[in-house]
Amino acid sequence: MQKEFADLQVRNTEYFFSAPKPDPDFSKKNYQNPADYISSDKNYSGKNFEEYVKTIDKYPDESFDVIVVDGRARPSCIQHSLSKLKSGGYLVVDNSEREYYMAPFKFDEQSWKIWKFAGPVPYIHDFSETTILRKIQ
Repeated sequence: MQKEFADLQVRNTEYFFSAPKPDPDFSKKNYQNPADYISSDKNYSGKNFEEYVKTIDKYPDESFDVIVVDGRARPSCIQHSLSKLKSGGYLVVDNSEREYYMAPFKFDEQSWKIWKFAGPVPYIHDFSETTILRKIQ
């Protein structure tokens, strides 16, 4: 990616790669718990995404106008992104029809404006949902 950015003369982007790490306690964890940093994807069984999730912690609170959550350990990613979002900023959560992504969080109407968009997914015969939340306060 670094080479691609250089070739395209993209200068306003930082790229980080954090590979999942083996987790000896994986079997004791729950992918729905944001504090566990694991994924439900069978391809990542036994792996932990804590370093990946915590990459955003390098930035001060209220640093971002937009945060997109579309990867592994999404409840953990949402948890770490909330304080990093500016007032008036947008949190985009893909595949939000998977209720456990959003279940640990309280997005009340006084603090968040919420939009949900459902539609077909390319290359598979299924529908999905993307939720966009705007932080009011």
